Amino acid sequence: RRTEVQNSTRQALLRSAYFGDGLLPHMYLWALLLAVAVTTMHVQMVARFFSSVPAVFWFAAHVVVGDKQRQKYWRRMVVGYFAGYGLAGVVLFSNFFPPA
Repeated sequence: RRTEVQNSTRQALLRSAYFGDGLLPHMYLWALLLAVAVTTMHVQMVARFFSSVPAVFWFAAHVVVGDKQRQKYWRRMVVGYFAGYGLAGVVLFSNFFPPA
């Protein structure tokens, strides 16, 4: 019973941290940058541009740390994406190819 209460408290804390009002300015900035990126940027610039936006990494962390049972598939997808992206970057960089 105690672990159920701790897990529900932990889930509530994670939800309030990710969906809290403190992140609202970052989400507005992300939406504005997305509009600019879609209308004016090349795909290579978008990839570099959004790698510096913290909301992308906050969402990935929220998915990985979130509910263990329901998000098992998405956790694997997020971790696999970051591992694959890092591996591709290492291989491309070591062969003098551009990262995008």
